[in-house]
Amino acid sequence: MSFLSLIIKNLLRNKIRSILTSVGIGIGIAVVITFLTFATNLNQSYMDIINRCKGDLIVCQKAVQDITSSSIDQDYIHEIKRYKEVEKAYGQIITNISLRDIPSFLIFGIDPEDIDIYLGSEKPTLGKKIRHKGEIMIGKIASYTFRKKVEDLMELGPNKRFKVTGIYETGNAFLDSGGIVTLRDAQEIANLKGRVSAIVIDSKMDADTRRLSSMIEVTFPDLLVIRSSDFINTQKEVKSINRFAWIFSLLAIVIGGIVVMNTLIMSVFERTREVGILIAVGWRRGRILKMIWGESLILGAIGFVIGVILGIVGVLIIASTSTHINASFHLGTFLIALSVSLVLSIVGALYPAYRTSKILPAIAIRYE
Repeated sequence: MSFLSLIIKNLLRNKIRSILTSVGIGIGIAVVITFLTFATNLNQSYMDIINRCKGDLIVCQKAVQDITSSSIDQDYIHEIKRYKEVEKAYGQIITNISLRDIPSFLIFGIDPEDIDIYLGSEKPTLGKKIRHKGEIMIGKIASYTFRKKVEDLMELGPNKRFKVTGIYETGNAFLDSGGIVTLRDAQEIANLKGRVSAIVIDSKMDADTRRLSSMIEVTFPDLLVIRSSDFINTQKEVKSINRFAWIFSLLAIVIGGIVVMNTLIMSVFERTREVGILIAVGWRRGRILKMIWGESLILGAIGFVIGVILGIVGVLIIASTSTHINASFHLGTFLIALSVSLVLSIVGALYPAYRTSKILPAIAIRYE
């Protein structure tokens, strides 16, 4: 009998226990994949929106949770434009509203001449871009969710009807599940008359952006100026989701490690006499330890496969119930999940391996 066959035979002695252990590991891996997938997609969606703005600096209200909570005086735009380092500055509104059975619908408000900031050079999939007050462009996901097409009317609140001029698709879940209106319309919807959520600054080629940021913050103490590349790190919602993803990953390692350890301890306990005989007939303790590690790694590998399947299914199910979540997967997420599986196997086998190394053949052989 080969060494691998012996390891598999040991695991099959108690099939139910081995299966339950692998399923337990799989559930932990599935949780890791689900949370990391959502965190990664959220980060990418945020960064995609920021990159579309094509600005060096983003100005928002100081000490707010995220950009949708920010509210700053629109007149600051004209003041900021006066700095010699500024090539262009424009305001935008990003707000979140509830509509009927949809708890979250993102509204992006921008001046019509700046509409290309969000859509780039792309034309709407259907219809045309907004040009006037009372018009809205909606993303493909929103079009499907609300069953709206070009020329339809869409209600965004009491006495707030908008004509759908176009339907766009960007590949960004936030943009495609929301709508774009004029800045003035967005101000009315969000009750932010004369105010904006953020000001995007496109600085001149040779401008010192650090100095510009400092000057703006000194002049306007209620404002926070952030480099576009660092913006995502200031959003508390994003940081909270990332934190929860890693906390749940750690919990998966701890709980999965305990499950593996319990299974292997029971296995070693039941085979105490057998292990003693193996040592007595010449097996080195190192080989006994390899057998324990091998059992642990196989349980972890099976658990990883189960976890990947459960994780993918879980992400697809949750994504189908939310308009803001993309069901896209990344290799890095599965590599992290594989690493978690390996850590589970190693951590779970530590104590059983230690216990096995201390078994005395003379005592073990008499064990019943």
